[in-house]
Amino acid sequence: MKRILLILRIELVLSFLLFLGCSTLFAQQPLTPAASTSIQAPIEQCTAPLVEQKQIEALGIFGSKEYFEAWMEDKIQDRTGANRRTAMDEVRVIPVVVHVIHNGEPLGQGANIPQSQIEAQIRILNEDYNRTNADASNTLAAFQPVAANANIQFVLAKQDPRGLPTNGVNRVQGPQTSYTQGDAITLSQSSYWDAEDYLNIWVAPLETINLGWSSFPVSDLQGLNFPPTSKETDGVTIDYEYFGEGGSAITASRGRTATHEVGHFLGLRHIWGDGGCDVDDFVNDTPDQNGSNSSCQTDRTTCGTLDMTQNYMDYTPDACMNIFTQGQLERMNVVLANSPRRISLVNGRATQAPQVVAHDLALETIIAPKDYVCSTTITPQVSIYNAGTDRLTSAELTISLNGQVLEQKSFNFDLNQGDGETLAFDPIQVANSGNNFEVNIIGVNGGTDENTANNTLTTSPVIQPNLALPYSYGSEDFNEVWTVKNDDEALTWETLNLILDGQSVDAVGLNFYNYETSGATDYLISPQINLTEFPNAQLVFDMAYARYPDEGLDDQLIIGISTDCGNTFDLINPPYQKSQESLETATASTAEFIPNSASDFRTEVVDLSQFSGDGNVRIAFITINGFGNNLFIKDIRINAAQETNYGFSLDQLVSPSPVPDGNQESDVIRLTNTGNLHINTLLVDRVLNGFGQSTLTLEDMDIAPDEQVDVQLPSLLNDGQNEMEYRLHSPNYDQNTNNEQQIRRFFYQDAGSVEVPWRQYFDDLLQLEPWTTVNPENGEDAWEVVVKEGSQNDNLAVLQGQSSGNTYWLGSPLMDLSNTSRASIFFDRAASGITDNTRLKVMLSLDGGQTFENQVAVFEGETLNTIIGDSPVNPNTASEFVKEFVDLSAFAGEGSENSRIAFVAENGTGTSNPIYLDNIELFLSDDPDPVYPTDGDAILYPNPATDIFSLVFNLSRREDVRIQVVSTSGQVAHDVIYPGTLNQTYHFSTALFSKGIFIIKIQSETLSITKRLIIR
Repeated sequence: MKRILLILRIELVLSFLLFLGCSTLFAQQPLTPAASTSIQAPIEQCTAPLVEQKQIEALGIFGSKEYFEAWMEDKIQDRTGANRRTAMDEVRVIPVVVHVIHNGEPLGQGANIPQSQIEAQIRILNEDYNRTNADASNTLAAFQPVAANANIQFVLAKQDPRGLPTNGVNRVQGPQTSYTQGDAITLSQSSYWDAEDYLNIWVAPLETINLGWSSFPVSDLQGLNFPPTSKETDGVTIDYEYFGEGGSAITASRGRTATHEVGHFLGLRHIWGDGGCDVDDFVNDTPDQNGSNSSCQTDRTTCGTLDMTQNYMDYTPDACMNIFTQGQLERMNVVLANSPRRISLVNGRATQAPQVVAHDLALETIIAPKDYVCSTTITPQVSIYNAGTDRLTSAELTISLNGQVLEQKSFNFDLNQGDGETLAFDPIQVANSGNNFEVNIIGVNGGTDENTANNTLTTSPVIQPNLALPYSYGSEDFNEVWTVKNDDEALTWETLNLILDGQSVDAVGLNFYNYETSGATDYLISPQINLTEFPNAQLVFDMAYARYPDEGLDDQLIIGISTDCGNTFDLINPPYQKSQESLETATASTAEFIPNSASDFRTEVVDLSQFSGDGNVRIAFITINGFGNNLFIKDIRINAAQETNYGFSLDQLVSPSPVPDGNQESDVIRLTNTGNLHINTLLVDRVLNGFGQSTLTLEDMDIAPDEQVDVQLPSLLNDGQNEMEYRLHSPNYDQNTNNEQQIRRFFYQDAGSVEVPWRQYFDDLLQLEPWTTVNPENGEDAWEVVVKEGSQNDNLAVLQGQSSGNTYWLGSPLMDLSNTSRASIFFDRAASGITDNTRLKVMLSLDGGQTFENQVAVFEGETLNTIIGDSPVNPNTASEFVKEFVDLSAFAGEGSENSRIAFVAENGTGTSNPIYLDNIELFLSDDPDPVYPTDGDAILYPNPATDIFSLVFNLSRREDVRIQVVSTSGQVAHDVIYPGTLNQTYHFSTALFSKGIFIIKIQSETLSITKRLIIR
């Protein structure tokens, strides 16, 4: 491809800042079957362009991609000009350690992949990088002349970091079930060998679409002495299903995911340059290419030339890949000859079997005293292991302080090769500082140790100050009592003075914006605190952070707790760990973030009570650099009690009701801030019918302490039965364990409707439909239809077997009451033995059941009983039922187009007698004592009539009824069809008729009657 030449050649011996660090991680998309011909746009989160831009802003031309590529080209020319051995003659052996991070599966199953799968991957790497791959002959003829043999051999490490023989595979059960690129440090903490000596390959179950990622090489030339990428995350990570062949790998895997990612590890860019035709991968013999390939379309042309679809650095399927080019080889040669943690790998010690002697006892570490100590009285302890071939049974060691031998002690043990032991000495006294502690092995098995290189270790213990609680940080404490740990000696914690709302405020912070060492950790460590004296202590601080608004540049803040005086911190299960949205307190910005208002800060709380049994602890503010934006902390205080807290109660689900119609846009939850801090953000998880939904973030709120608010969530309910679990948690992203509230509710969503008027006698029904029933608290059986004894098709609704604290809903279909000014319902009910707060409520909704804000009737306690005594009601005895009337006229008319009623029983118990309902009937009238015809009949009243006469019907089903009023002379005075007649009462004014005698004819499908009317 095109070579970018700098007009201004910088003739200085300079290190390049970062080798296009894709946040030092490059990711590969999933494999697609080779038969596929579709071209897809891969989803890849790679930050190289952004990193390049920030380098240019900070360093001008020295930070640019063009400068680095010119440096790379110079190195390529230097190699040629110096007439050095070519890659054709060089065989570079690179030791590999495969960290199998599994979930506890048996060896050979799932993520705990078999040895054969690992060996297959090493074989594939060697074939691909030495062009002995069986499909090399498939390389298109146009590209055969530039195909390269890299002469790189990968071997599983033959000795481990301790110098002992190994098979190069380390199997560890990981702390998570799956991992993302943001978990690189977690994978490293689970298993890691020194990146100076090993190519670390982590094989684990990965999330999302990424099959793997890789760190990029860096350089350390003079002139730009920026620190390299954190070595703890330097290596390659591959999903276990795409690693090698066979075993747990998917069928489509040919092991080329690792080939691709190792290419990044050795300095290769994606062949399309992560852009279009005008973006370069800085390799002369790879053609320009407009984007990646995700299928094996070998005749694809995108930039006027044939795409090199088969290149390992494209996104093509494994079966399609088969070529590195000479230009790509030149880049790999430069990196292997110049780049830190690459040059040291080549033919390193781990490629050779260890030279092991017979008698070799090694000091592994000084357990006590470490560099940080919390007491002047210390019991020295060291860990040892047998690094030799012969069994070791005894040794003699000395400990010295400031050059003076304090103790020489003999120990007996039984150690085979690789076995370890902890040895303890008599207690010693150390000064507050200025200590030099040394341990020496002076003999083993009564003779000489044959390898003295691992016989001495030293520490420099310094007494750490104590901290009394309660404590508030002062700026003078930064250097006096707090400790900064800055392993890379680059940017780290510093004291700052901010102007917030016009006031000067002391703070500490870390300049991530200009901190290029992605993955580097920095510690701000407190003095020692005796939590035994303060079992309910808490850490409180105010924090401000704005993200850089591009994916992949995510810094982290961890609160770590040390129980060994600050020498080690648990980074796998810390009490506080935030990044991305959970760390952000201000609007994301491409500009360098500096807070100017107290509103940019958020109060953070860490409950320390879980560590009360650990005695003396130290607290550390630990940052992991993601090259994002700046972090600030102020007002650090450590309280002796839980004085400051985020808290809330989930008071109720306001809507929808248990029987909605589905038109609701939101679920409304009422909550109260029970803490003493304002809540601006809440997270919501929902599980609908067993399926988890995306986490919702409720933000831009400001809920004051003791304030009650309603929050709205987009409704997700489906028609029919629904079970929804709501879990609200993490106010302001608080991570303390007591900050979540949840509620589970059942719904029956139905938009079925019925014409008015209507009746529901439950006869001829096996189910309640079109009525609905639900127990919203637990989904228990609710109302049901039962048959009266000895009767046919004479049913009623019953509720039996209630549970304490539950409600049981029986909801009608939707109905339109907007075209009437009067409405009422009658129903029969029966119950007995009710003496407590058990209630039967009649509720009315005007919004389709989203809410039932109108209680139109209630029967509670003894008033719910219809017979005397505790014996259950006999549903076959009509006299044990009471007919009730409820006037709904106040809710009829405009605004009642989407109404429904519900009968709700509540506060019952497991011993409550059944409650019965029957003969529910809606009338378009408000008469509590109506005239009621016999079944299938109609009544005319009053007769004779003076002002008004009425016809009332009682039909078994809705019918169209024709009513004619005919005079004695045969003249038709009224002839109208009344559709949908059921139980209506039709009123007629006598003013429309003359006085006299009339014949009223009533005809319908089931009715044909004549009545005589007298009008006076």
